Amino acid sequence: MNLKYLTDKTLLQDTKLLAQQYRTITASFLLHIKEIEQRKLYTELGYTSLFTYIVQELGFSESSASRRITAMKMVKEIPELEKKIETGELTLSNLGKAANVFKQENITDVKFKKEVLATIENTSTRTCEKTLNEIIGPSSLPISAPPKTYPLHLSLSEENFNKYEQIRELLTHKKRNKEEIFSIIFDSTIEKLMSKKFKTHSKKITVSTNPRYITASIKKAVYLRDQVCQKCGSKNALEFDHIKPFALGGKSTEENLRILCRNCNQRQKITSRL
Repeated sequence: MNLKYLTDKTLLQDTKLLAQQYRTITASFLLHIKEIEQRKLYTELGYTSLFTYIVQELGFSESSASRRITAMKMVKEIPELEKKIETGELTLSNLGKAANVFKQENITDVKFKKEVLATIENTSTRTCEKTLNEIIGPSSLPISAPPKTYPLHLSLSEENFNKYEQIRELLTHKKRNKEEIFSIIFDSTIEKLMSKKFKTHSKKITVSTNPRYITASIKKAVYLRDQVCQKCGSKNALEFDHIKPFALGGKSTEENLRILCRNCNQRQKITSRL
């Protein structure tokens, strides 16, 4: 595109128009990814998370994807923020900084969040940071002495790294940092985790009058048969799913059960209602 032939007036007018269009598109983009997240639609393309979809499918950088997801969650909680983003009153950067402070200080009151966000409208990044610090500030709770820690520099072989990844995947349902993951590794083994979650070593035969109940032997058989999500191939947050829904008469039998990851399972429930 060659702009050198534009008059000064036209160039300024076009730039102002593009800025408005950019903000409008940004607000619309947030609504689109919010709907994609609600439908878990990214699983249809083989992605395990909205973040991965935005980075790999849409080509955003990791930091840009994080900012947009953070902003999307704020708009989901406070819908009127959409218009403020569209008008430029709130930037994604300032909205993200506020969201991080709310999370750090465990602030859940929506009314208070709105009041805070109103004070950072039409402000620079530096002014936003200063304002947030003045209004919220560091937590006033007494700070206890941090526990003694020991640095550990560790290089793993491919075999042991794969074992670490396998344990991390088994624990996806609850977010844990590396310290917590290694704590579990020290206290347990992959074999014990698999046995607890999928009854892989169970020989117990259980009888229940609850038709939804899945016996240990059936869990074991279904898991050993499938082992990964039967839709996307993921190993993250695996769950048992009734192929013919239980509400429609589906039984808790080996033939009517399969392994799905949490995202695909949720996506399956959404599409079945459409």
